Amino acid sequence: MESVHRLMAEKTGDGGKHAFSPKYLGYVLLLLAAANVLNYMDRLLLPVLLPEIKKDIALNDKQLGLITGFAFAVFYASFGLPLARLADTWSRRNIIAGSLIVWSVMASLTGAAQNFLHLVLARIGLGIGEAGCIPASHSLLSDYFSPSRRPGAFAIYSAGATVGVIAGLALGGLLSGSIGWRLTFVVLGAPGILLSIVIFFTLTEPPHGHADGFQASPTAPSMKKAVLLLWARKSFRNLLWYFAVMSLAVSGFSQWIPSFYSRSFQLSQSEIGILFGLVFGLGSTVGILAGGYLGNRLMRNDPKKVVTLCIFASLVAFPCWLGMTLSPWAGLSLCFNLAATIVTTLPSGPAIAMVQGVVPPRVRATATASIMFAASILGMGVGPFVIGLLSDFLTPAHGDESLRYALSGVSIFTLAPVMFLWTLRKTLSGDMTRQDALAQTSSRATRTPTNVPAP
Repeated sequence: MESVHRLMAEKTGDGGKHAFSPKYLGYVLLLLAAANVLNYMDRLLLPVLLPEIKKDIALNDKQLGLITGFAFAVFYASFGLPLARLADTWSRRNIIAGSLIVWSVMASLTGAAQNFLHLVLARIGLGIGEAGCIPASHSLLSDYFSPSRRPGAFAIYSAGATVGVIAGLALGGLLSGSIGWRLTFVVLGAPGILLSIVIFFTLTEPPHGHADGFQASPTAPSMKKAVLLLWARKSFRNLLWYFAVMSLAVSGFSQWIPSFYSRSFQLSQSEIGILFGLVFGLGSTVGILAGGYLGNRLMRNDPKKVVTLCIFASLVAFPCWLGMTLSPWAGLSLCFNLAATIVTTLPSGPAIAMVQGVVPPRVRATATASIMFAASILGMGVGPFVIGLLSDFLTPAHGDESLRYALSGVSIFTLAPVMFLWTLRKTLSGDMTRQDALAQTSSRATRTPTNVPAP
């Protein structure tokens, strides 16, 4: 552990008391991104291994749907806000480490399930555990990285989700074929336990507001006051609606795209898995990392330009999604799919950075959890249902092609966020100025401004 503390203090000139070295910042980002990889990998294992589980345990499709959807989503959304409040009032490092242990143990215990109830309980535990990770990580990263570096940091963190999805698809299928689905859960659940120990013993908890240059209040506001505080920020309201409405379209698309390629282009399940996996993996990685790079450059000059980047992405996403659904050939559709994935994921890092930049440090985890809750309700709940409903309505007239036209119609929702982003351009500077004013006031009061070097 001593080597980690030396890494933390390197080049700070003060033993690591007030600043963190660039190497240590990279180390922190690597650990939290790794936690995000496991977050998405472990939640995806069950859907990937469902065919083997169904053969071993007598389950019907309704029960499988409850396990993969309801059992996880309801508890993931419900526990997000309470755990985020705990992160705003207590140690974020401990919340992340504790969440990792809970969901990793639950993932491993899934391999011991003997019936439907066991699977439901394991899935509920997984949802509760994972609910605490992302809000606490966002808040913690905001106190490690200065505002001009946050888009890139959050982009790398978000890229962990892409790696996790790919790892879940690849490792889940590969290991289950050689060691069976039960041992696959045990083997892939174990790394999270080890990572939680590393995070607990090597991550330092910086003070709230550290990277913004001021010391936040030593106590967090009550839940009621936190919600009122967030809602009073016009920029936060616009960002919440941006994420929620965009999630409605994107989550709906992601759930129905495999069925679309099967019905409209008669691709096999294996072909869909390989092609869609390549498109998603390449597109989201390029989009997220490019967005982080551009976000860093734009945030230094004018935060409004970051909003312009998000508006550009939404405007370009609409014709790309439309082209994907209306293309007469599978190859052309996949090209549009790749372009749509890139521009849709482009704002990931910059948008998260804006959320963290317009709210007070002591409610940052709550801000992330609030957005996750809204996005889960609209994205995981409403989006797929609306597409399915519209597809059923169009079936009498279009048969198997009804899903194609249902997806085409829903693609219009990728334009809706532009309205909230346009309003955000008018409010962002004012809300970010509030944070700068706090930093300047704190600097004058203490005469020892906090300095966090860029990674």
